[in-house]
Amino acid sequence: QFRINSFSKFSGDYSQNSSSQYLQNFAAASPVGHFENTVFAISYYRNNDLGDYFKYGGFNTGKSAIKIESERSFYPNIIYELYLSDDNKYTPIDNNLQQEYTKKDDGGLHNISFGFAHRLNEMISFGLSVNASFGEYGWIAELVESDINNVYRADNSSEEAMNFSSFWYEESYNQEINSLAATLSILMNLGEDGRVSFAIRLPEGFNINQTFNMATNAKYDNGQYTTTEDYTGNGQIEYSLTMPMKIMVGASYNISDLTLSSAFEFSDYSAMEYENSEFDSQLNLQILDELTGKYAWSFGAEYVIEWISTVIRASASGENKGLTQGDEHLLSYGFGLGFFIGKGARIDIGTSFSKFNQKLPVRLNQGRIGEILNDKTLANISLGLTYRY
Repeated sequence: QFRINSFSKFSGDYSQNSSSQYLQNFAAASPVGHFENTVFAISYYRNNDLGDYFKYGGFNTGKSAIKIESERSFYPNIIYELYLSDDNKYTPIDNNLQQEYTKKDDGGLHNISFGFAHRLNEMISFGLSVNASFGEYGWIAELVESDINNVYRADNSSEEAMNFSSFWYEESYNQEINSLAATLSILMNLGEDGRVSFAIRLPEGFNINQTFNMATNAKYDNGQYTTTEDYTGNGQIEYSLTMPMKIMVGASYNISDLTLSSAFEFSDYSAMEYENSEFDSQLNLQILDELTGKYAWSFGAEYVIEWISTVIRASASGENKGLTQGDEHLLSYGFGLGFFIGKGARIDIGTSFSKFNQKLPVRLNQGRIGEILNDKTLANISLGLTYRY
């Protein structure tokens, strides 16, 4: 894919470009020799891809990045270390600068799955799948602010920073991820019209390696410059994370032209655990205090009206985020119609509504604790064309 966007806003010109070429997915399945009831499968897919390039430039008469960074409470304060602000975080370099900003994102996650399924009899089948994921994400960003109109010159003020010429800031981040997961499942046929499934996703282990780098300097009209070499934010963190076991149940039943389906899954997020990190104890205690069980459920129905070649669909689903306080609940429901317009061709029209519901704790007068309700609703309309041959 290749994408390029450009536009102008105020006095700045903006552009965005991205391109990528890669194998998105591949899958194959085959029975084993003379065992018709046993199937092995292998698949590959790539997800969570980043591949964007963004750049803009323009003259900013408003607040400068130098001013914004000087007001931050992070240690070390890079603007102070560059001698562009005083002990009170004040800097005179607050506007009328040329700004150039560039950012590039790259990376993706590769997934390889191995599957095995065996049918014991006409009623029961079982399977095992193992998924290995690996990949990395990264980005690099650069910001340059320049006094192209020589506003901040020494003869304009007694401020020490008034010989300012330019400010350069660069930061990068990279994250390597490796994980391994396995799922056991059982499928039961209830005659010819019904099915019930049960699956357990075993605890999934992640190994994560994060590296980050930052460099900056300031240049002055007399040719001098200051850097933050002694305070550069370079670092590396490597740790392991174990996600809790997930239990999944599903069922479907067909009655003439009506098909009903449902699914439910549950995972105890308080069982999540960090390892090999200097913050293990703190993070694991925080997990026990702030996380709880996470669930998700869904129901669906589809009815085929053959005499007018139409399909009617309806669905509802819900989930929570697994937080002990301020837990967020999502409720979604949708409706759809499908019209057969020819042999193997169908037009689908659908609409869905999602409602977010979150209770947030607030402190009231005299130390009392209360709650406020945060509600949001999102609507979607979709149109699709399906052709089978």
